[in-house]
Amino acid sequence: MKSGPVIRTSTMGLHVLQALTLDNETLNTTEHGAYTRVGVDGVCILRSQTLEQVVGRPVILKRELEFVMSSFQGKIRFFADRVEWE
Repeated sequence: MKSGPVIRTSTMGLHVLQALTLDNETLNTTEHGAYTRVGVDGVCILRSQTLEQVVGRPVILKRELEFVMSSFQGKIRFFADRVEWE
């Protein structure tokens, strides 16, 4: 089963997609204009450190995702340093 977020098209959304690509070896994306559906077989991971490197500033991962993640597939778990969808 695929798991992962649905990311709204925006500047931060593109940064999140870039970080997801760096954090996951096999990432499938499907663009739908206003949003992109992300799918990974197994666990999809987004690390705070990776997003900070992409954005160029410190981030609070949960806060950033509230604005760009409109939905997700699977279960979501927040940790201090990452988010996982499985």
